Amino acid sequence: MFGSRKLGDWKSVLRESDAAIESGADSSPQLVASKAEALLKLHKLEDAESILTNMPKFDSYPSSCLQTKLFGMLVEAYVLYVRAQVEMALGRFENAVAAVEKGGY
Repeated sequence: MFGSRKLGDWKSVLRESDAAIESGADSSPQLVASKAEALLKLHKLEDAESILTNMPKFDSYPSSCLQTKLFGMLVEAYVLYVRAQVEMALGRFENAVAAVEKGGY
């Protein structure tokens, strides 16, 4: 999935994340954020927003999970990065800024 992201093959990212979710990995914040990012890039903004909105809060994940790096940033920062992109795409500048500030960029 992450190789497909690097190539910008968002349909493959979406397909691979759906397959991982069907296999039971639906509680992974990395997976949820990757799926939301793929939906965003495929111009499915409402679906991307829905996935991020229904994502469990960070405090429900083990801290070791959130300390993992993904694409050069901590998982929590990556999730907030994707959230900021979705908010910007939906025209919610203030929400995007809040997500970026929360991520510590």
